Order: sequence, then structure tokens, then C-alpha cells
Amino acid sequence: MTNQIEIVGLSENSNSLKRVKTNDVEALNVNIQQFLTSFAQDYSGAQTNLTIITPSSGKKIEIIGIYASTSTVNIDITLDFATSGNVVFKLYTAQRATAAGIPCHHDGAVDESLRLTCGANTFICVSYMEHN
Repeated sequence: MTNQIEIVGLSENSNSLKRVKTNDVEALNVNIQQFLTSFAQDYSGAQTNLTIITPSSGKKIEIIGIYASTSTVNIDITLDFATSGNVVFKLYTAQRATAAGIPCHHDGAVDESLRLTCGANTFICVSYMEHN
């Protein structure tokens, strides 16, 4: 009896997935970080529905991870997609001053930006990828 495995990986020169069935087992070296982009910003003042990430035309944002911290307890930190209003991250600052949403996975629609609402003295870091 032969065990057959299915391997799914990125093609070498594109972002498309390649699916292969094989009986040969070899280690795959995948560096997902080569496809990631990060946004990091420290805000001294409060922000309301501030657009922080806009995808390239015809692309969508895939959120991979989020980190947020603040010294403000009266305004919650919210990250949402601008068109749909889908909330991808919420930190109730009266409960906690720091939170990491890693790993996470949220897809926006094509051409949909990511917005931030927060109080003063807030730091945000978002790891994401753009794709069709």
C-alpha cells in the first residue's frame, strides 16, 4: 500500500497556488513573510474612521495579524473595512490596554480600505497581503 500525499504551494513566479499529488515526500521550505506587508503607526491624537491601508486598484487586503496598544481608556480601538463596515479587530480599552490578534485572517472586498478609530496615544501594527 502506497500513501499518496497532496501538496499545495505557491508557484515560483506568481501568487497562484499549485496542487500536486505525489508519493515522494520532501520538506517544503515556505517563507510566507516574503508576501507580507506591514503597516505600523503611533497616533498621539484620537482618530475616527481614518483610512490606514488602501489596496492597489483591483486588489483586496487580506489581514494576517494585528497588534494594538494604548494608554487611553475612554475610546475603544476598532479596525474595520470601509465599504462593508466589517469589524476585523476591536479592543475594549477600559478592559485591556494591549492586544495582539495574531494569527487572524480577514479578507476585504476588492478596492476596500481598512479604517481605524482610536483614542489618543495609540500604536497600531497590521500585517497583510494584497491579492486579486
